[in-house]
Amino acid sequence: MGLIDKKKSIFTTIGAYSSMMKESKMPDTSNLFPSINNKKDVVPYLLDVLKVVAGSFALQQMVGQLFTGFIDGVEPMLKNAIKKQTVQYNSGDGLPNSFKQGYSIKVPQIDTYGKLKTNPDSTGGKMLYDNAAPNFDSSAYSAIKNSGTDTVFGNLTLNFDSTNNSLIFKPNIPQNTTPNIG
Repeated sequence: MGLIDKKKSIFTTIGAYSSMMKESKMPDTSNLFPSINNKKDVVPYLLDVLKVVAGSFALQQMVGQLFTGFIDGVEPMLKNAIKKQTVQYNSGDGLPNSFKQGYSIKVPQIDTYGKLKTNPDSTGGKMLYDNAAPNFDSSAYSAIKNSGTDTVFGNLTLNFDSTNNSLIFKPNIPQNTTPNIG
């Protein structure tokens, strides 16, 4: 007995019990539901079984109640979680010393396609870099060209270490201030 025959048999059995309870004639089960012929996906088949057992209107009501109950319970928790995300609980804490000292990352790990080897002012560089506004790539190129000097981009200070072929990323901290996370 194949999978399709087993599915048909289940619908036939359910239909027989339903008709005995209602004392009406048996429904025609010959491919009445397209999910019988679906060999890969079980979900439409199970939905059809639920429709036969409970009726489509009862199924709609049950799913509607499930979703409204779920949303009523989840909505306050969701709003609370989003509110917590907009407030940094550790914004008054000082920056970690490891971050103040900087993180060293090898240039080939950042520049996987070799873009930073191209001068942004060259003909090819003008096509690669977006020089309309300050950007990370131009700042990184400048840091590499001026090895050992700090190049500022936003709230980062970039410094190229030519001996290790790596960029050192540090926070851009104004003088005479105590840096905090927030």
